[in-house]
Amino acid sequence: MIVELLVLFIMFILPVILCRYKIIGFNYRFLVLLMLSLLAAAFSIFYGWSLMTLGITFNNLSIDLVPYILITAVASMALIFIYKKHLKPLPIIFSTLFMILLISFLQEFVYRGFMMPVLGLLTKNYFLIILINVLLFWLVHTIYINDLKSHIIILAGGLIFAIMYILYPNLILISISHAVLNAIAVYSCGLYKKEFRA
Repeated sequence: MIVELLVLFIMFILPVILCRYKIIGFNYRFLVLLMLSLLAAAFSIFYGWSLMTLGITFNNLSIDLVPYILITAVASMALIFIYKKHLKPLPIIFSTLFMILLISFLQEFVYRGFMMPVLGLLTKNYFLIILINVLLFWLVHTIYINDLKSHIIILAGGLIFAIMYILYPNLILISISHAVLNAIAVYSCGLYKKEFRA
């Protein structure tokens, strides 16, 4: 239990503190996410977890596809509706799309695929697992956002992703869903522009 709490602190709280207080520069955020992903992979090997434990599976793609399509469509429409005053389509740059997909996969691997099994070692209470997951997912996004509306959207998105992953544990589908919503935020709503600046 102490090891799992230490892992949660080192991987999900300490990096945010270091970024918030500018000990780690904002320009190194992708490198930090990549390092956390490698650390999560190492801990997963240490725990002896299979790819299925981490949600990396093709077995349930056809079963879980419909719920993920529905939730992604509804969340996309909601995001566009909420930010309709700010809609400014940007030119699509494939390198940015690749980064959105990569960042979305790494975040889902770390926050859903890895964190949820770690939380499952600490408690079997799904409500508590979801709550902690949502709060830590929101915490990392506080580095990028500073307005109340965006905080609410990130909390709601984190809640939806956490519940979807508990009900339909598929890292591939949740990463695609996350990437679609990130792409809408970046290209249509103008959110997180600085996240993808060179």
